[in-house]
Amino acid sequence: MEQPDITEISIGPDKVLIAGDRVIIYAAQAMTEWTVREFRRPPIFFRDKKYYLIRKTPGPPPYAFIYELEPWPSEFEPESTRVITYDEFYVAERDGDLKTSRRHDLIHVALLPFYPLLGLCWSGFKERVLGPIGFEPAATTAGFSMRAVLVASVRLLGDRRSTVAAATREPGDWPITWV
Repeated sequence: MEQPDITEISIGPDKVLIAGDRVIIYAAQAMTEWTVREFRRPPIFFRDKKYYLIRKTPGPPPYAFIYELEPWPSEFEPESTRVITYDEFYVAERDGDLKTSRRHDLIHVALLPFYPLLGLCWSGFKERVLGPIGFEPAATTAGFSMRAVLVASVRLLGDRRSTVAAATREPGDWPITWV
């Protein structure tokens, strides 16, 4: 049997090998929505041809995964409602989402020590800025309110104890303040 010609192309940081009617993608980043399924397979369009995913394996460095695609057979009746088009735009969006996610993770870690004070921020800021980073706006407000009540309770109890202690002192127990 004769080996098919192998064509290699690059799409962003990914390497794509086309061997006959089979497509092998060495992806630099994981494509989480690409799963091997037996039923309701999502169609993957590449260069105006319809494929389906037959195998997903870990890739050698610097690639995260190897995805193997085969042409979509005519006997596949039901297909997923999700359609994937693998091209330069897909790869650019995937990499952009990954960069945004990493940046949000770093900002989340940097703001974590200030979590008790994030409840003081106005609601628009919490929804627009803190929400996408991973801080739930309602939880930051509730956490701040709970801490404020706790601090006020401790201060109130602390003041009450000192007042009671001062009222029950004997005259000889008074501290000497003039020395």
